[in-house]
Amino acid sequence: MEKEIFLENSYQTSCKTFIKEINENKVILNQTVFYPTGGGQPFDTGVIEQGDHEVEVVKVKREQGEIVHYVQNVKNLTLGEATAHIDWDRRYRFMRYHTLLHVIAGHLYNKFGALATSNEIYEDNR
Repeated sequence: MEKEIFLENSYQTSCKTFIKEINENKVILNQTVFYPTGGGQPFDTGVIEQGDHEVEVVKVKREQGEIVHYVQNVKNLTLGEATAHIDWDRRYRFMRYHTLLHVIAGHLYNKFGALATSNEIYEDNR
């Protein structure tokens, strides 16, 4: 299992890492700053950089205990050292929405005794 840097520091936007597995369009790193879908929040997007090549990360999710980074094109990636960079603007926007949902849920509980059992944040692709 890889080190989940996003749990230690949600403000860290990149990290040195090691590509330990490539399978079709799926990449597994030994450590990552990419947040996978979960807890009502969407996954991070960004890039994996290796040498002169940069590959777009389009989806991140947990599969069988591993964090899987779905990429556009693995053609130029190899096992070995790389750097992972998240799209900070997207991550920060979702962090603020997530906090706001907790504030709203707290207000509804305090004012009306209503419990919020689930909140989902989605990217608006209009």
